[in-house]
Amino acid sequence: MVINDKNQVLTIQEKYHQIPHWKLPGGYSNPGEEFGDTARREVFEETGIETKFVSVVALRHHHKHIFNCSDIYVVCHLKPVSETITKSNEEIAKCEWMDIEAYKNHPEVTEFNKFIMEAFLENRRLKTSIAASSILSFRKDCYNKVYHVQSTDDS
Repeated sequence: MVINDKNQVLTIQEKYHQIPHWKLPGGYSNPGEEFGDTARREVFEETGIETKFVSVVALRHHHKHIFNCSDIYVVCHLKPVSETITKSNEEIAKCEWMDIEAYKNHPEVTEFNKFIMEAFLENRRLKTSIAASSILSFRKDCYNKVYHVQSTDDS
């Protein structure tokens, strides 16, 4: 979920989806890849937008997914470093910056994505986020990424 300073969200339509709908850029993690790194890479691959990780917005835990496995989908809030779209012609049909209010009310946005946007807006209203910190592991030879709720209030 990439949100710019104009209160717009970066949206895509996949090229080969049977029912066109607006969604957030994203995809699967590579082995050993952190949530934020996956989100940043996928956004760049699909849209050409460079971003930085801000926080986790929400998690979806889905059962009986592909190969009857469980699936965890992590939605990250990213801040754009660039805003010029260069969409992937291989997998993306359309890509655009959409006003958040228009996105929330768009008939071609799924209920899940509308829910995610409301969760983001509630976190922003409450001035909270789920941040990532690197904490030295109990073995003392590597770091763990620990995700935790924190205040984003600058006062």
